[in-house]
Amino acid sequence: MRTIFLDRDGVINKDFGYVYKWQDFEFINGSLEALQILTKNRFNIIIVTNQAGIAKGFYTEHDFQKLTRDFKNFCLNNDIKILHTFYCPHHEDGIVKKYKKNCKSRKPNSGMFFKAAKLYNIKLAKAIMVGDNYTDMTASSNAGIKTNYLIKKDTPKDKLNDQISFFVKENLLSVVNEICTHKR
Repeated sequence: MRTIFLDRDGVINKDFGYVYKWQDFEFINGSLEALQILTKNRFNIIIVTNQAGIAKGFYTEHDFQKLTRDFKNFCLNNDIKILHTFYCPHHEDGIVKKYKKNCKSRKPNSGMFFKAAKLYNIKLAKAIMVGDNYTDMTASSNAGIKTNYLIKKDTPKDKLNDQISFFVKENLLSVVNEICTHKR
């Protein structure tokens, strides 16, 4: 099975800033269909998400875990299988002492990818990453992922290190339609 890593906020759901309640979780158009296509095509779907809102005191780790359970249950009821959700609750500017630190898992660092690779025996060079920020592209590229997709942003590509290559797409569904049609 192939593995695809997905950032959550801004790729699967609309990023309103610090989304931590199921009632505030709004899917981006086409993302549910994209997740169903990935599941049907036997991709291992792994979420990798920074959750600085925990360190900043906007919500708790328990709140995040509850949303993750609600999301996963919703997905299962809609023929979508999420293999795992990796998250980083840390931020160096956090106000919650337990989470106030610079962490190797927080993107643009690659720790979440390495944890997933170790846990699931993933060959990262053959995996795919979809994110909506340059930190996602940096983290995945530094982890050895060669196929990276950036959901279109307004910031020019020249703001990113020229050594990192990625494709730009409108949304997750356009990425999935490409990878499931062309079988990269």
